Amino acid sequence: MKNRRITGYHDTKHIKNEETTIVYGCTDIKAKRKVAEDFNKLGTSLLYLSHAGVNLETKGVSKLHPEDSYDEKTGRIVASIKAELKGLDKAEECLNELKSLMLTCMTEIDEEMEKLTARKHSLEKIKF
Repeated sequence: MKNRRITGYHDTKHIKNEETTIVYGCTDIKAKRKVAEDFNKLGTSLLYLSHAGVNLETKGVSKLHPEDSYDEKTGRIVASIKAELKGLDKAEECLNELKSLMLTCMTEIDEEMEKLTARKHSLEKIKF
């Protein structure tokens, strides 16, 4: 998206007398449109993880081989391992989505930092 900005500046108050001019200004930091959506998703995800957590319920099944005899303890261990493996896959998927969202937000912040630096340098070149 072209020209999306997170920061902006505006003058809020001007005071002048015969020799001096004073300007008060306000620099705003506020995401809009797609950037705001990304930040909101990230914030909601982090808040949810930090407070409620995520419960990824999974199911593991162990089946008795026809040549074996039933052993509850072994069956439970096998089923538990299968359920945990599925849970780890789901957790990895969830964390990869969160990481991707964080990287998107970091990219948007980096882009804004470049714009800020460029604007700052252009203003610093002005002779007064």
